[in-house]
Amino acid sequence: MNRNAIVTLFSVLAVLTVLYWVRVSATEDVSVNAPAAEPASIPSPLSAKEYPAMLASLSKDLNIWNRLHPADQLVAVAAVMDLFVKQNQVKFTKSPEFYVRRLNQTLMTNGEIRAMPLDRVMMILSVMEYDFDNGQDKDELARQILGPDMYKANQERLKLQTNVSSN
Repeated sequence: MNRNAIVTLFSVLAVLTVLYWVRVSATEDVSVNAPAAEPASIPSPLSAKEYPAMLASLSKDLNIWNRLHPADQLVAVAAVMDLFVKQNQVKFTKSPEFYVRRLNQTLMTNGEIRAMPLDRVMMILSVMEYDFDNGQDKDELARQILGPDMYKANQERLKLQTNVSSN
């Protein structure tokens, strides 16, 4: 698959994610304190020895995500956030718990993002939240990462979310 096809695929998936968030934001509170959806059966937590294999798998795609215990999902997201902090001097204001919930919500309606690696999904989610602070103008970063269509859809989502929060 060539680079343009991959970029197009990611753009389509990201737009679908934004559209879902617009719908959810308009109908319910998706705040940091909103409870995460629980899987039908919660798997057992992994041992620390199993974390490298888990992270290696998630660096390729998210196919194992729903089979992970919530504590392991938190470890994976925190590890990716820590990697961004250490390698790219990125600062986040939202917690790993917030992103685990956001990712679980997104996966419920947009299973296609399972084909994406966790670090890419985390970058997109945090840019959409204007929480990926690498020193670059956050609005310009959103335009660059999300592309014009997804950027516009995300702006609408944020407006709806702000309107719902203020009511």
